[in-house]
Amino acid sequence: MHFTPTYLDVGFDEMLLAEQDGPGRVDDDYHRWLMQEGVCDRNDLEDQRGEYRKEAGEDYWEQFGALTSNLSEKHYSTTWIGDQSLKVMSDWDGGGNMLMTGFIKPHHPFDPPEPWDKMYDPEKLKVLPGWTESCIPSDLDYKRGYFPHEKLSEEVQRKVMAMYYGSISQIDDQVGRMIEALKAKAMYDETMIIFTADHGDYMGFHHMMLKGNLMYDPIMRVPLIIK
Repeated sequence: MHFTPTYLDVGFDEMLLAEQDGPGRVDDDYHRWLMQEGVCDRNDLEDQRGEYRKEAGEDYWEQFGALTSNLSEKHYSTTWIGDQSLKVMSDWDGGGNMLMTGFIKPHHPFDPPEPWDKMYDPEKLKVLPGWTESCIPSDLDYKRGYFPHEKLSEEVQRKVMAMYYGSISQIDDQVGRMIEALKAKAMYDETMIIFTADHGDYMGFHHMMLKGNLMYDPIMRVPLIIK
C-alpha cells in the first residue's frame, strides 16, 4: 500500500494492490472488487478521508474508531489479501519464488469483522505500560492527531485494545493459511519467511492513540521474525 503513483513500478513482476487511503483506493484491485461485489468499506472511508470523517457518527468519535466492520469477513481487506497471496502460491512448483504480502490492518480504524470483533473481552484486558490517567500537555504540542485524547477513558482504551488484538489475530490466521500451503507443497523447510511491520501504535501510552506525534517506544518498536 501507499504507492504513488498507485501502480508504481518497484520491481515486482506482478502487483495486486489493496490501499486504505490516497488515490489508490479509487482504482486499486481491492476496491474495484468491492465495487463489483456491491459493497463499500464504510468504516475505513469515514476514518481515512477527511471529507467523510467530519460526517462520521458519534459512536466513531466516542469509541475512537473501535467499531465492528460494516464488511463481512469475506469482504474484509485482511481476508482478500490472504486469498490473493494463496492464489499466487498455488502456482508455485519448486524454488525461485518471492512474495511480499502487506496487510493494511491492524491500522485504524480498529474495526475487525465478525467473529474477530468478539475474540477478546475488554473487561478482561489490562491497560498497557505507559498508560497515564490524563494527557501530558507537552505531548500534544507537536500534533494532536485524529481523536480528542483528553476524552479517552480506560473503558474505551480497553475496547480499542480488544478490537486491535482481534485484527492481529485475523492476520495471524491468514499467515497460518500461507504457512500451511507451504507445508502442503513440502516447501516450508526451504522457504525464508520474514515478518515485520511499518510502525506501532501508542495504544494508551501517555493517554494517546494512533501514531501521529512524538516517536515514543510504542511507535518505534515493531515485530521482526525471520524464519
